[in-house]
Amino acid sequence: MKIRKGFKDELFNKFFEKNADFVYNTVKNILGNDDSVADVVQEVFFKCWRIKPEIVEYSELEQLKYISICAKNMAINYYKKRKREEVIYIEDIIESEQIKCPDKELSGIQVSDAVMKLPGIYRDLFSMKYIYGLRNSEMAEVFGVSESTIRKRLQRGRKVLEDILEGNWDEA
Repeated sequence: MKIRKGFKDELFNKFFEKNADFVYNTVKNILGNDDSVADVVQEVFFKCWRIKPEIVEYSELEQLKYISICAKNMAINYYKKRKREEVIYIEDIIESEQIKCPDKELSGIQVSDAVMKLPGIYRDLFSMKYIYGLRNSEMAEVFGVSESTIRKRLQRGRKVLEDILEGNWDEA
């Protein structure tokens, strides 16, 4: 059965109105109280429009199945991507006292300078972890070592960074 274009637009608008609240609630349950819920909901309907324009011809149950799976998958993918992109800044580590520093009034420049004084492996790890946001497992894969080795090197690097910030580090 062939449907004329304008009529298909009307059907899609009805499909949207009927399912918008369901999709919004599905996405919000996964992402929580997040500003990006509306963006993901928009992407879900855009995907339906772009990839499956014939969805308006499906039965209500088939529409609900498709839109439910699509909403869940897109919300989960967004959540995972957001987690990967979360970056912890070195200044935040000092404020959280993972690095003990007598003078809490350090500027970002002072911390960056101290990081640049770190020995190569520690500097590389700090860059990968706190600038590029890589996880320990990803860094372990890059260096060809275990995650526990990465954790230990980061711990040692934090200790060296403490020493540098306290002025107890000799670069010799």
